[in-house]
Amino acid sequence: INQLGHWVLDQTCQLLRQLDQQGLSVPRIAVNVSHLQLQRENFATEVQNLIETHGCSPHRLEIEVTESTLMGNPETTIANMTQLRAQGLRMAIDDFGMGYSSLSMLRKLPLDCIKIDRAFVTNAPDDADADAIVRAILAMAHALRLDTLAEGVETERHADYLVEAGCKMAQGYLYARPMPADELRRYLASQRGIHS
Repeated sequence: INQLGHWVLDQTCQLLRQLDQQGLSVPRIAVNVSHLQLQRENFATEVQNLIETHGCSPHRLEIEVTESTLMGNPETTIANMTQLRAQGLRMAIDDFGMGYSSLSMLRKLPLDCIKIDRAFVTNAPDDADADAIVRAILAMAHALRLDTLAEGVETERHADYLVEAGCKMAQGYLYARPMPADELRRYLASQRGIHS
């Protein structure tokens, strides 16, 4: 997983640089990182080396970790996250609410964003319990001065619900499906006039 994770980060940094060179800048690309990567003492240094090698801005790279990632070796994990954030990278917890949430751990983490798991987002408009969980996560994140992003937004109804609940960022099939890099370039080129 360490070799695969390194390759993914390398490809992401290359893509950021290439998009910039083509005038197709994106604000940020998020990369999921495994617990094994974050438990390596030199992981933050490896990421910094990739950023410098490819000449991309660290502010446009977001590292996503799951809640379970934090349970293995929290000292090394937090040290790596702290160092990465000090380098300018954003840090996010992915699929929040589906793992073993530790609120005492959450307040110690160098985070920028909490990503609400799609299971809550999908059910929230019709399920009072899911709605309560989404609103509680949003309130907690706001109190901790963290951004929130809703995952798995597939319909306008989900998007409208999230806007009303106070969530300012979302991702999902409503906006775009996963796509290879060449298709992403075409998509960004087609969106250039729409969002400028």
